[in-house]
Amino acid sequence: MSICHPGLQNRHSIKVNGSGSTATNWISDKNVNFRILVAEDHQLNQMLMKQLFLKMKVPFDLVSNGREAVEACINGDYDIILMDITMPLLDGYEATAMIRKMLRVRQPYIVALTANATQEEKRKCLEAGMDEFMPKPICFERLQMIVKESSLLKGNAII
Repeated sequence: MSICHPGLQNRHSIKVNGSGSTATNWISDKNVNFRILVAEDHQLNQMLMKQLFLKMKVPFDLVSNGREAVEACINGDYDIILMDITMPLLDGYEATAMIRKMLRVRQPYIVALTANATQEEKRKCLEAGMDEFMPKPICFERLQMIVKESSLLKGNAII
């Protein structure tokens, strides 16, 4: 079963016990539509995010820049977006602004990802419309907590 939207080639489904199911101990069958998008341009950080979500057994989509993040949101309905701030074509601020303007009915929970972990940067991210701020390097436990909490906020409890 593929829940990937057309044109999105970086869907990462996690198989559980070789069953081929995308349902996991985090995502029950009734919540398999919980969608996560990672917008990250740096290849090393992309590999890290893949490993972290593999460890959590959570499927996700991956894009490499802000423009692709906006396009993915046009084609798909995401619950959480992990948005790098510094990306080519559109940065995380611009991509967030575009997503906030175009998605009127169901807004994703947008988490800013940045190596610039200052209070000023956090303020800028929140003012730009992001819901959460996560400094790099990514802390696995914090990522896990954000995914769980935002799933509860979106009414898709991942437990």
